[in-house]
Amino acid sequence: MQSAHNVAPEAAVADVLATVPRLMAVTAVTAISFALFDGANRTIAREKRATADAREIASGYRGDCSLMAVLRLVLLLDRDPKMVSFQRVHRHLKRPEVVAVLAKKKAGAQVAARDFLAVHKRIDWEVHGRLAHFRNTGVAHLTPHEIKRRITYRELRKFVLLATRMAECLAPLASDMPPFYPDQIAEYSERSAAVWRTAFRAEHKARLKRIAK
Repeated sequence: MQSAHNVAPEAAVADVLATVPRLMAVTAVTAISFALFDGANRTIAREKRATADAREIASGYRGDCSLMAVLRLVLLLDRDPKMVSFQRVHRHLKRPEVVAVLAKKKAGAQVAARDFLAVHKRIDWEVHGRLAHFRNTGVAHLTPHEIKRRITYRELRKFVLLATRMAECLAPLASDMPPFYPDQIAEYSERSAAVWRTAFRAEHKARLKRIAK
């Protein structure tokens, strides 16, 4: 595989323009997975009247949503140069000559590249290492090794927000494709919470009716 530094600027620009729309799409579903997990998680903690059966189902949903968010986050930050990832775009956009050619093709490209690189600098690679370890050891593969490193809810949320922000920065490079904004995470989280609140309360009422018979 040719090094990103050896790729001609025109070829690098073509690669960026082909890569960004897919990154934006995967980032959106990653953020939604996290938001659905977050909404279910909040509801499980707050709805004290939920039955054990309802909590079990909601906990399974919550767990699967969080695992999908972890899987996709690791994919989005894959360092393999053959893979579609933010790292791939970063290798191109940190080259001024690539950005110069890109600016001739896309309005706002220079600002997009500058903002993307600034957000990318905020990635905590130690936390990313724990995220990748968790994914490789206990999510994507069933290894005989113990899962020794995990990430917290707050760290996962921060990574999702960073990925969403990086995709938002790159939006000017994707024609007719609106970004998924960080504020939408809260919207999807509340929608998830509302669905589970309704389900919990309906199940609770049904249980009371069964007891009353």
